[in-house]
Amino acid sequence: MLTGLSWQETQSRLLAWARPLGADTARLHHALSHCAAVDVPVQSPYPAHSLAQERGYALNYDALKAYWDRDEIPLFRFGGNLGGRRTFERQVSSDQAMLVDAGTFLPDAYDLVVPEGGVERKDNEVAVRARPERYSGVIRQGQFVPDQRVLLPKGQRITHAGHAALYSQPVEELNVLRKPIIGSLVLGSGLHDPHTVRAPKESTPELLSPMMTGICARWQFPFISLGVQESHRSVGEAVGLASEQAEILVVSGILSSSQWQGFTRMLGETWDLRIEGLSHPPCERFCVAERDGGWLFFLPYHPPMIQALLMLLVYPLVTRVVGDERGCVPFVSARSLEAVEVKVPQDDIWVAREKLTCEFMNVAEVSLICQISRATLASLVEGTCFAIPRAPGDRIEAHSDLAIVRY
Repeated sequence: MLTGLSWQETQSRLLAWARPLGADTARLHHALSHCAAVDVPVQSPYPAHSLAQERGYALNYDALKAYWDRDEIPLFRFGGNLGGRRTFERQVSSDQAMLVDAGTFLPDAYDLVVPEGGVERKDNEVAVRARPERYSGVIRQGQFVPDQRVLLPKGQRITHAGHAALYSQPVEELNVLRKPIIGSLVLGSGLHDPHTVRAPKESTPELLSPMMTGICARWQFPFISLGVQESHRSVGEAVGLASEQAEILVVSGILSSSQWQGFTRMLGETWDLRIEGLSHPPCERFCVAERDGGWLFFLPYHPPMIQALLMLLVYPLVTRVVGDERGCVPFVSARSLEAVEVKVPQDDIWVAREKLTCEFMNVAEVSLICQISRATLASLVEGTCFAIPRAPGDRIEAHSDLAIVRY
């Protein structure tokens, strides 16, 4: 068992330990955000045929260039209008110019479309005045899904773009890596389930399951809230029952010293207790245990820290389990807007407010509200992200480089 690790060391260990749960079959409609269990080959390029991108005359580029090479004005026979279901039954040749509308399928003989303003038509003769490039005015066959060996490589997560590409294929279901069921359990008689109507007025609503609901919904992980277990009842029995329903179980709550000792003793007897305690304040009561491929996290009942550890430790492990080889937090580069004083030297997680910028053009800029060990629920609401200094030190200067993760 490892003790007193930093969150960075813990994250590295978890990613090394985590293994995918195995393959499953998913209907294409439900495959978004899964990882492919095997290579998915391209069965059909998309679009399957070249398409006219605008109204004009479909031409063969090689025939057009032959005129230019002879320093002649290109002249083509007008072959009529092209379009409709019977397009490919038409007899066409490279010396013809065919009038097409945007979206018309183009036979292989044609690889460019010249707008009507670029030609002069007289009777059955079309003179081309423009000098277009090959494929001008054309959406090429396979432009969006090329005719290549693999559309989706093994282990790659299916994003919205990949999902759209898969819909271009004659595919009804996919072999994907299975997602674990993630569950939350709260221990402590001073808390109550916010979804319970008849809750004592003097009790404090638990915050773990609402946080996890939002995170799991955002990243499309299956989630189940297992409610609140009164601490005077059998903690071991509650955890045992919860672990039968969730493959990754996140537990938090308020326990006395004796209850905590009993809880960790139970984990040591029935689980493989991998990590106990972080060097990061206030994470003395943090632990990770594993059993038969299932994982249990106990997070200290400190709402800002719960949110940070969910994003920095639980999320990376889950992404690794569902097949993401990187299995890492989606950090974004940022800069500090002002210098700040580090109050707690070993605390490198900050609650930060992000300045609204065009992220694709500029590096994000943030104001650091407070170190997370001193954060309250109010400061968590005030912030929009967590910030991690890229270089350790007692002071963060203005324009210091940071990494941020949005929650």
